[in-house]
Amino acid sequence: MLVAAWLNQQHQPKTEQEIFGCYTISDTWTFVHSIVSGFEDDYPLMVTEISRKYTQKTEAETIFQILKSIVWLKVCVPFGFA
Repeated sequence: MLVAAWLNQQHQPKTEQEIFGCYTISDTWTFVHSIVSGFEDDYPLMVTEISRKYTQKTEAETIFQILKSIVWLKVCVPFGFA
């Protein structure tokens, strides 16, 4: 995620870069949200929040809604679709 934030910084410089991610183990999903700053410093700062675990078999709707909201925030809103 730090590399993804750095690549975003190269493309569109900002004071902070917000980045989202998720990982799965079997049918369990965990979402990650980070804010990265201090790209010009020796050691950039990455503050990370981790969600609770979501089980795909029983919480597929919730997983879909989370993914949909991330796409909305990062793709639709910046292009004026809000």
